[in-house]
Amino acid sequence: MAGRKLPTEFKKSIPDPEMTQYSILSTKKLIPSLTQHLVKQGIACKEEELIRIEPVLNGETLETVLPLTYEPGTAVVFTSRNAVEIVAAVLHANEDLDAAPAHWQIFSLAGSTRDAVIELFDNLPTGEVYTGALLAETIIAAGDIHRVVFFCSNQRRDELPDTLSEHGIEVHEVITYETIETPVTVQEAIDGVLFFSPSAVSSFFSANRLPSSTVCFAIGNTTAKAITAHTNNKVIISLTPDQQSMLSQVQEYFIKK
Repeated sequence: MAGRKLPTEFKKSIPDPEMTQYSILSTKKLIPSLTQHLVKQGIACKEEELIRIEPVLNGETLETVLPLTYEPGTAVVFTSRNAVEIVAAVLHANEDLDAAPAHWQIFSLAGSTRDAVIELFDNLPTGEVYTGALLAETIIAAGDIHRVVFFCSNQRRDELPDTLSEHGIEVHEVITYETIETPVTVQEAIDGVLFFSPSAVSSFFSANRLPSSTVCFAIGNTTAKAITAHTNNKVIISLTPDQQSMLSQVQEYFIKK
């Protein structure tokens, strides 16, 4: 797949070029305060969304699923903030459905997914883990769950549903959004690339090859594994799956090495 060319404003992202020592590309929009800190450290950071989220869930589909969520032994599962936000938007757009989350037993990944559940559903989810495999173990350990309604992407990982199914827990998947690759062609020299999902990895490498000196930063082990399928370049994994940790790793590598 041919990619879009990286916009020329990449070179304009640093107010004082004389201070720039390194240039990195993030495959996801970052928190402005974090990128500003990098700028002060002499690291130019260009942001390009390499995937697009296309919501596909509608009120009619959700209404057919809701009866399951009220049955004893049934839990609702989220492994992405995108899914939480889309489900919340559909619920809020349908007044008859809006109160449903108050009755849900929710399991979610930690981090931004859990934060979104608390913020949008006012419901405290179970789960302080960062991978689908560990979340599946959490659900199994609960001991009273025999079915889950899993709101997910069309490109969801296999670990969670496969593990639950192997332990006799029925998985009712509800495709909530599609993940569409939107690659760019990078022409400028870059010292590092930040990847936040396997989908972004696939999108990036569909249009680019990296020189051996470019370092790849991964949000987690699954993303790191996807990177190594495309390149032998050095991969640094974030200590925790959040932007602040990722950018701390960037600073640690480039500034303090």
